[in-house]
Amino acid sequence: MVRRLHALALAALLAVPMAAAGCGGVPSPSPSTQGATTVILVRHAERATTNPQDPPLSPAGEQRARELARLLRDRRVGAVVTSQFARTRLTAAPTAEAAGVAVDSVSVGRDMAAHVAAVAERVRTRYAGKTVLVVGHSNTVTKIITALGGPPLADICDSAYGNLFTLVIPVEGAPRLTRGHYGAADPPAAPGCVDGLMEPRPAPAPR
Repeated sequence: MVRRLHALALAALLAVPMAAAGCGGVPSPSPSTQGATTVILVRHAERATTNPQDPPLSPAGEQRARELARLLRDRRVGAVVTSQFARTRLTAAPTAEAAGVAVDSVSVGRDMAAHVAAVAERVRTRYAGKTVLVVGHSNTVTKIITALGGPPLADICDSAYGNLFTLVIPVEGAPRLTRGHYGAADPPAAPGCVDGLMEPRPAPAPR
């Protein structure tokens, strides 16, 4: 019963700030978004089990990366931002190649907050007004969304790779977030995971 209440609470939270874009949905530009910055955010695709320090993509991950490029081929991607790790760069590579842009790597170290702030600043300044693909990690993607003015969201579950977020940052007004999925379906949710995001933990009981 407690777990069901947590799931319902998360669903209610997501229903308020985000509009569902459907499977593989990336909202098309509209007249009201002219001049806006459109940020498409995904987690890196499935990683291989080799080289635990900096693993490349698995065959499933390579397929997902190609599917991302196919999905975004008509979205006029003008910039691609990743971390320095192979799995994010390889996920972004097909899209960057198709768009004719270089992959811009923003290093992440022990200071996660500094990395998130640096990516958000890069998007706001260097790539303002463009469509930007950001490929991050399970514990950075939703934080970057928040840093760019989107709603606070839980981290992505470790088993989930298909989330695709689109944050439209208008010249004036509040950013709007939509959420879709792309590529192969994720495996059934593990305990503590609700629709690809970590389940909110209940507040501790007062003592």
